[in-house]
Amino acid sequence: MLETGLLNDVLIYPNEPIQGRKRMAVIIRCRRAGANNDPCFRIVATDERSPRDGKYLELLGWYDPKKAVNNFHLKMERVEVWRSKGALLSETVQTLVNKAKRGLTSTANKRVKKVKKGGEEKKAAEPKKEPKKEEAAGGKA
Repeated sequence: MLETGLLNDVLIYPNEPIQGRKRMAVIIRCRRAGANNDPCFRIVATDERSPRDGKYLELLGWYDPKKAVNNFHLKMERVEVWRSKGALLSETVQTLVNKAKRGLTSTANKRVKKVKKGGEEKKAAEPKKEPKKEEAAGGKA
């Protein structure tokens, strides 16, 4: 009988720990901070029943999605301690942990968009070249 995530009265979690280990009621997730239209997040270990911006057990890092470079920081040793105790990771935090393990400090895409203009393709990221100013031939003496 499969109803609303229940299978034989056991909750199904996407990144459930190895069989035989008890699952902890702690989840590592993002806690929103910042202002309207300027979000930034704190990565926290919290009870999974608490609200998104409610109390937390430990602050583990931060994530600023609007920054292009160095847009997150994690205390990896503390994340691993919580994971060893059975804490689960949210999808976003799992992505950040994977990037931190690879040594990346940014989640920004490195793709360059191409813009068609007059039948020619130009890279949008290229700076415009300004013509050099040449000195006039009959300058001041």
